[in-house]
Amino acid sequence: MAKFKSTTKTKLFLFVSIILIFIIPNISNATVNNYIKLENIQPSYYNPINLGEISAEKESWIDIFSDLDKNENGISDNLDNKLNELLQVGKTQKKLTSEEIINKIYNNDDIDNQITKESINIIIRFPESEFNDVISLFQQLGGNIKSMYSTIINGFAGNIAYEGLIEFSRLLKHDNIPFYIEEDAKGETTLYYTGLNMNVRPYVWNTLGYDGDEDGSIAVLDTGIDDSHNMHEGYSAGDFNNKIVGWQDFVGSGPTPYDDNGHGSHCSGIAAGDGSPKLDTSGRTVSSNGLALDLTGYTVPEQSLLETLMRFNVTEAGTIDVESQYYDYTPIDDVDVYAYIYYNGIMKASFETTNNTWTSNMSYSVPSNELGNYSVRILINFVDDNSDFDVDDANFGFRVRAQWPFNPPLLGSGDPWKGIAHDTHLVGVKVADTHGGVYTSDLVDAIYWVVSNRDVFHITTISISLGWDSSQTSIINACNYAVQNGIVVVVAGGNDGSGGYQITSPGDADKVITVAANNVKDEITEYSGEGGLSYTGATTKPDITAPGGSSSILQIFSTDTDDNDAEGIFYNDWFEDDLAGMQGTSMATPAVAGATNLLIEAMGGYNNWNYTEKEALKVKALLLMTATETYPLQREDYPGDSPLLNRGGKDVHEGYGRINIDMAIEAYTQNLDFISEKNVTISSSLINPFSKHGFACNAFLHKGANYTLELDIPSGSDFDLFIYNDDPTLVGDPIIEASSISSGIGVDESVEFIPTETGVYYIVVKAVSGEGEASLSFNQDTHDIVVSLFAPDTAYLADKFEITAAIGNTGTSDEVNIDFSTFFNNESLISQIIPSLQSGDNQLITFRWSPIEYGLNNLSVLSSNVAGEISLANNLQTQFVDVIRPLIFNYEMQENYPYNWISTAAGTELNMGDDDSDTIPLSFSFPFYNDTFTEVYICSNGYLSFTDSTPTDFTEDNLPSSDSDNSYLIAPFWTDLDPDNFASGFIRYYGNSDYLAIEWNTMYEIDGLNIGTFQVVLNKSGDIFFNYDYTQNTHVGYTCGLNFGLDTRYYNNYEDLYFRNDFSLRFTNDTTSPTWISGSGNITAYYGENFIYNFNAQDTGGIRNYWISDLENFDITELGALSNYTILQLNASYSLEIRAYDFSDNYSSISIIVNVREKPQGIPGYHIVLLIGMIGFSIILITYYKRKKFLI
Repeated sequence: MAKFKSTTKTKLFLFVSIILIFIIPNISNATVNNYIKLENIQPSYYNPINLGEISAEKESWIDIFSDLDKNENGISDNLDNKLNELLQVGKTQKKLTSEEIINKIYNNDDIDNQITKESINIIIRFPESEFNDVISLFQQLGGNIKSMYSTIINGFAGNIAYEGLIEFSRLLKHDNIPFYIEEDAKGETTLYYTGLNMNVRPYVWNTLGYDGDEDGSIAVLDTGIDDSHNMHEGYSAGDFNNKIVGWQDFVGSGPTPYDDNGHGSHCSGIAAGDGSPKLDTSGRTVSSNGLALDLTGYTVPEQSLLETLMRFNVTEAGTIDVESQYYDYTPIDDVDVYAYIYYNGIMKASFETTNNTWTSNMSYSVPSNELGNYSVRILINFVDDNSDFDVDDANFGFRVRAQWPFNPPLLGSGDPWKGIAHDTHLVGVKVADTHGGVYTSDLVDAIYWVVSNRDVFHITTISISLGWDSSQTSIINACNYAVQNGIVVVVAGGNDGSGGYQITSPGDADKVITVAANNVKDEITEYSGEGGLSYTGATTKPDITAPGGSSSILQIFSTDTDDNDAEGIFYNDWFEDDLAGMQGTSMATPAVAGATNLLIEAMGGYNNWNYTEKEALKVKALLLMTATETYPLQREDYPGDSPLLNRGGKDVHEGYGRINIDMAIEAYTQNLDFISEKNVTISSSLINPFSKHGFACNAFLHKGANYTLELDIPSGSDFDLFIYNDDPTLVGDPIIEASSISSGIGVDESVEFIPTETGVYYIVVKAVSGEGEASLSFNQDTHDIVVSLFAPDTAYLADKFEITAAIGNTGTSDEVNIDFSTFFNNESLISQIIPSLQSGDNQLITFRWSPIEYGLNNLSVLSSNVAGEISLANNLQTQFVDVIRPLIFNYEMQENYPYNWISTAAGTELNMGDDDSDTIPLSFSFPFYNDTFTEVYICSNGYLSFTDSTPTDFTEDNLPSSDSDNSYLIAPFWTDLDPDNFASGFIRYYGNSDYLAIEWNTMYEIDGLNIGTFQVVLNKSGDIFFNYDYTQNTHVGYTCGLNFGLDTRYYNNYEDLYFRNDFSLRFTNDTTSPTWISGSGNITAYYGENFIYNFNAQDTGGIRNYWISDLENFDITELGALSNYTILQLNASYSLEIRAYDFSDNYSSISIIVNVREKPQGIPGYHIVLLIGMIGFSIILITYYKRKKFLI
């Protein structure tokens, strides 16, 4: 907590600061623009840079980027090529082909991704070491720092002129420093039928009951999100009563969500939109679209292009209305645009004009015999007006709005425009600008922001519909980092079509889910990027395919942003809360992101999500193992580049196949037993793309048991049967344990499988061709008992564990009277008889265990063999538990330790002012808590830090403190000191190879009170001494002690300094055992009742835990509360040993006896009434006789 100091010096500081505000910008500009001439810079211009011990790493560092930096000059080959192009003198205008123009229309090119000699955006990476000297050099050469990285990658992003970059890399090479520079390149943004095609409508939503995790969210990293649109209306940070619960803008500084492009809102609506777009007054669906094409600086041959902007399905007779607007900004030549309505290739309406600005209205009355797919198309005519055979600087904007009848069957699932996971929430992260461009560094920063805020906004999935043509290692690392931190990352595979490796980055990252696109017929779309090996070669990309829309069949309709139209060319929105039709892997990606949210919901949702890499990869593996191949369907327009039949394998067109979220959820939630058959009707994509394409379930299988699965297949069909491991590969690919994949039509499938490990396995049936009912049965050996043990691998002394053992009957017969025993280091813990265990059943047995010795301990479970059991190998299970010593110890504080002042007269005096800091080197490695240090940071306010390099806090914090600035802190007298007060004080240190002494001499508090003279002595042994020559005026408040900070249990706090002379405190590793305050003796417990008895021990380092010898009948908490764990036997006596452990594993023990007795009976209620009555009657008699005697 900071406090404002109202002093004359402070006022002077504020005045000078105001002056500097006006001066510094001019100084900064001068510094950037007038750096030393590059040709005069020699290697001696700066100190040789030291990045630590890296010489041995250099070769491996070079190997990491060998494919991207073939000449090993430290600069990526792509950036090398661009730098070389800068030196070439060429035409001022580039002539574009028709293909390049079309790519520009659909944002699939990199025309705008150019660099100049004056400013080159780069990201530079180093091995895991410091690079402060490199930053200084970069800035000296005119570079500007944009972002610093230490977690996702080790390096920074910035921009620098061409000459500075060349000299920068030359100097790094001269000093033999490994580095890798890549361009901070600009990437690009690359429902009804989606939900139906993915079988979420109605099966997943209605039958399985999953609509999206209401407590979780999906982060969409894109052009933003429109918080006013009905599809995802409402924003409040962290408020889960709203659709949008988080927002961050890396392009501008918008405090609330917005989308000036539309791409991000469209993706958000697909993933999690609420539906309910605004209809027109006739109840028709409304959709808008547009394009903005600015080819300033380029020439186009005179030509005509016919492009489809919108394709939609008319479900009933009615009228289609299409309104269009056009503006031509081409300065010399002309670009004319005509508009048309088409039905199945037949033109039904048109508008043709050569005007530069126009608005048109087209209508067509659809009869009942012409229902189906309609499209809005435009003809773009590039017209040469100056007779040079080219069109220069073409620049125009066009938008269209269509209204059409659409009332499909809702199948009991409500709104036809709902997103895949419509009940979950959204986090908008804007990384792309109005034109869909995004810098590498912005996306890296955004991913790190999402990981850092995952718990705040409950983010479990990231959706990225962005891409770069070449591998971006920084983004690849960032995406893999997010997965390692338990977030599922879904990435678009790109829209560059087939013909070699076309996957865009970061779709080439190993651990992400890379998405290809299929149309509503399950055909791979013509634009979907063909893949190959990932960046590391660990897997093949893409991973899976999902509906992405098609300009030749049906588009994907989702949110049309209300913020503008046609990438901002039209600043007003034509129709609020309407839809937009788009196609691309950009649309398939949020569909898969929504599917992951449904699966996470089935796995327990955010409330059961632990943010582990294993969870994230399990989601990926479940989606991939349940994907089905689209063979023999062919790629749109390019049948020669179509998926092959891999029968459980992966190919470069569709990965493992089309997504089946229904099967993925079934695999996780539905268990296959050994008794009943599972019968499901399925069909291949060729027969019906909207049907169920397979089914899945799980089974708990035991190591060594023999299992048989039989799949009966209808005639005329080809279905495959797979068994998958619960654990995928390191990159999330599913592992097939066994399969039956006969190619014959109508041939039944059969698998015999003996697991090598006990655990969950997934059983998946996939339709290859045909359709019909598949019947799956599950059999195993007649008699087989299998035991399992689930215990921790490591433990600390006195920790209490509930160890779970399982005994399973994997035979086909019921078993009775099975002996079951548990052992600890070959000594029996518990033994019991399992009276009966039915076939296929498992029984869990839990017992409690608390270790009291270091080392490797043996825990075992054993069951007797049953009659007819062939294999006995599974009747014994053993696990070793390593009881380890703690990595951190507390300190014991010893008051009034013999005073021994260490002179610092021969040392170094520090020139420190008010609220100042400095760095002091150590001549030895000083151990402090769980780490060692070779330098310490000193604050003039009376404290030291080993982690805060600029400690300047003048307001002391109470200890313990979890403030990150106060971790690894030593405070002899922390308060607001001012060494400059009265010019009489100084701060000085002296050290050698055995100790370091730091002295605060004649210190005054900021308001002029003399505090005293004191010092800290750090011994090489780890002991710490606070020596006080004198202290006074301690009423001003102070903090004295040690603080670990990363865990508030580790600290020491001293509050009794007052007026001290020649006083010393010593802090040493805690070596004393705890002292018992209360406890021992006999305790009486009443039969049938719970009791609690509190013990208490104390230790200078604190009490970590209590241990009890009988965990079967009793329990004791970390605070020393003893209670019965079971119902204790009447008249029994229990002898117990209880230990109190401190944080250094020292302990003291006591012995007690718990006697169980019948609770004494009180006087029954009716006896009390009778007694009161008798007393009353006696009083009456006595009174009567007294009166009678008085009268006589």
